[in-house]
Amino acid sequence: MIYDWTNDFRSILKEVRPGALLGLYHCPWNDQEFEGARERILGLDYDLLKETVDVFSPMVYHARMGREPEWVEENIRWFCSKLTIGKNNYPKVWPIVQAHNDPGIISREEFEQVLRGGLAGGSTGVMMFTTYAVAEDDNKIAVMKKVY
Repeated sequence: MIYDWTNDFRSILKEVRPGALLGLYHCPWNDQEFEGARERILGLDYDLLKETVDVFSPMVYHARMGREPEWVEENIRWFCSKLTIGKNNYPKVWPIVQAHNDPGIISREEFEQVLRGGLAGGSTGVMMFTTYAVAEDDNKIAVMKKVY
């Protein structure tokens, strides 16, 4: 029998902070990557989690994962489609995209592409890793203001 800890979190949250949302930062691997390692090793069963989690935040750090910037949009579209997520219902999708310059430099254009890619599909928000990486770069601040 698999223990469903998500219901424990939900009941505690509703008792302590009834209006709060239950969010999950998670690995963005799809079903096929690494022979199903996301579910098999990490235990991230999206079908089970979508019944409890209010907000999914896939950490789509393209450069850190050796991916091209367009992968962010592809991944978010796949994720929203898999969970049949729309903009007007729960769960919500608020991805976290990479602004941090490691590895390499995330250019102004690349940052804009991943921010917009994070807003694809049924996503209703996007966050940045890290806010400091944005705050220390005037070009990234300008991109963030333009996209937001």
